[in-house]
Amino acid sequence: MSQSRKIILAIAAFVVAVLVASGTYIFSTNKVTKPEQGKADVVDSAPSLNKLPKELGDILAAYRKVIVLLGDEKSLSAKEKTAANRIGQALFHENLGRLVAVDEYLESLKKLKAPEREAAYDTILNFIESGDGLFDADRLAFREVLLKLQKAIATEQTLPAIKLHKRVGDDLAALDEIEREYDKELKDIFS
Repeated sequence: MSQSRKIILAIAAFVVAVLVASGTYIFSTNKVTKPEQGKADVVDSAPSLNKLPKELGDILAAYRKVIVLLGDEKSLSAKEKTAANRIGQALFHENLGRLVAVDEYLESLKKLKAPEREAAYDTILNFIESGDGLFDADRLAFREVLLKLQKAIATEQTLPAIKLHKRVGDDLAALDEIEREYDKELKDIFS
C-alpha cells in the first residue's frame, strides 16, 4: 500500500471516528435539529446575481461527508456501522431540507427581470461546472440541483434561457459520464 493511500485512509478513519462519535452523541441525546420549514437559508434574503445560495456549499459538504463516512464501511464494527448509517440518514434528510431551500431560491428568482434571473442561473452553473476545489465526483452532489434548475429554466422563452437550458442538459449528460467512471466505487460506498 502506498504512503499516500495510508495517509488518506488514516485521515478517513479519523473523520469517520469523529463523525461516529458526534453522531452517536446526537442520536443518543435525541437532539437532532430539523431546519424550519418554509425558510430559505440563502446568503442574502433577496436573490442576488453574484452570490450562490448557501445550500450549494452545504449540499457538497454533506455529500463529501457521506463518501468519507461510508467509504470504508466494511472495516467498521456493527456498532460503528449503525452509527454511520444514522449519521448518513441525518445528512440525507438535511440535504432534503437544503433542496427545498434551493427550490425557494429558484422561485424567488422569478421576481427578477429575465437578464438578472439568467445571470443568477449562470452563477449557479459556473459554480457547479468549474467551482474552485471541485472534483468531478463532487459534481454528482448537484444532480438534484441541476434537475430543479432545468425545470425552472424550462419556463423561460428567451434565447439566453434556451441556451442555459441546453447547458444544463449538457451538464446532466456530463454527470452521467462521471457516474459511469466512478460507478464501481460509488456502488461499493452506497450499496
